[in-house]
Amino acid sequence: MAKQQLSFRDYLAEVDSKIRELPRGERQSHINEIKDHLLSEKEEICAQYNCSSNDAERRVLNSYLTAEELSTQILSLYRQEQKEAFNGNHFGFNVSLSLVFAGLGLFSFPIYFSNINANLAGIFTVYGTLFVVACWFTFRYYPKKVDKQKLISLRYTGIAMFFLLFMAFGAYAMHIIKFETVTAFSSIYLLFYLIAWISVYLAFRNLYKTAQKSVDY
Repeated sequence: MAKQQLSFRDYLAEVDSKIRELPRGERQSHINEIKDHLLSEKEEICAQYNCSSNDAERRVLNSYLTAEELSTQILSLYRQEQKEAFNGNHFGFNVSLSLVFAGLGLFSFPIYFSNINANLAGIFTVYGTLFVVACWFTFRYYPKKVDKQKLISLRYTGIAMFFLLFMAFGAYAMHIIKFETVTAFSSIYLLFYLIAWISVYLAFRNLYKTAQKSVDY
């Protein structure tokens, strides 16, 4: 479509359709910025030439980049920023996810052993701290920084969470088989573990749904 035939609305819609790769919020920010610039130029043209609104829009667009050219520039800048941010940002996010996931896996061990010995207590103290910090980064720091790659990581982590659930029940079954009894410690610990698992799973689910609102997947 020749840009002389475009209205501002058509022009913005075409740009928007060509930069769908961007997260929704960032894409809307670009569209609003372009719209403000076009309207500002239109006011100047109307004041200078005393022309109609449609004629002013055509004059502005004739002197402006085509939708294809502008969207190409926006996408090029976005991809460069994503490339530069990938190593640090995605690495940190995946480390946080891994620590949360591994922490839940480690915390299921006492279900089998039916106690927390000195060695486990020391490990739990260190890893418990890392787990809390990782949860804070995952669920408080990163929600506003989620892109398509992080959304994929969240999806697979949510699926993998069920493996941890099976592992906990497996540890409980193996404990019963080994000791031929059901101890109060393992039963109560399993109950609290399930509460923790449900809390983390729902947090992942909420983060994933929130991320979907700002990322077109």
